[in-house]
Formats: sequence, C-alpha cells, structure tokens
Amino acid sequence: MAALRVVVLSGSGRVLLNTSKSVKTPVANMSFASLPRSRKVALSTLGVVTAGGAGLALMLHQSVKASDLELHPPNYPWSHAGPLSSLDHASVRRGYQVYKQVCSACHSMEYLAFRNLVGVSHTEAEVKTIAEEGE
Repeated sequence: MAALRVVVLSGSGRVLLNTSKSVKTPVANMSFASLPRSRKVALSTLGVVTAGGAGLALMLHQSVKASDLELHPPNYPWSHAGPLSSLDHASVRRGYQVYKQVCSACHSMEYLAFRNLVGVSHTEAEVKTIAEEGE
C-alpha cells in the first residue's frame, strides 16, 4: 500500500488517477429523497396496501384450496348432545365391558370409585359383584 502511494505521489502513477472523458458514471433519474413529503407518504402507503392486498389474496386463495378436500362429520341427533343431558347408559356399559375384557390387562381402575357406576351403567348388586372380583 505504501509503495502504491509513493508511485501515485511521485507522478508516474498520475495516469491511474485521471479518468477519460468518454466514461460516464451512472446517475439516477429519480431519487426518493428528492420527492416532497406528501408524495413519499403516498408512495409508501400505496406500496404497503399493494403488498397487503397481495398477501391477503394469496392467503384467501390457499384457504379455498384447503377446504376443497375437507370431510365434515355427519350431524347425528345424539341423545347426550346438550350440556345438561346425560350420557347414553348402554354405551357406558359397553365401554366398561371393553375395559374389562381388553384394557384391564394393562390399566387399573384405582382412581374410579365403584359408587360412580351405580345408577349410571350398573345396579348396586352388579357393582358389589364387580368390587368383590377386584379385591
């Protein structure tokens, strides 16, 4: 670097510093900085609205595509559909039967009180029999 400075300053490197008249440096025709404030705000707003609109259109288009393949479950009139309705007692009894035959091999009912089965799916005599089997 120091050698280059010596060559340039001594005069033999002056040709490197001079540019020819035929080389033109590019000049911008329009500068955003030279615009008035109101036009800057207008162009910025236009850009944001355009980008937002394009994004919204893309999102809406994608959501339409996604709903084409969606399968909705049928709406059956369940007997226990309301918040104050009770469960189907026969299905609770079948669920207990499945637990007893399949799930009880690995899972226990230590957190289930037998009194919770009385009147829901089993009679009191059946619950006593189940409790005796478990002990």
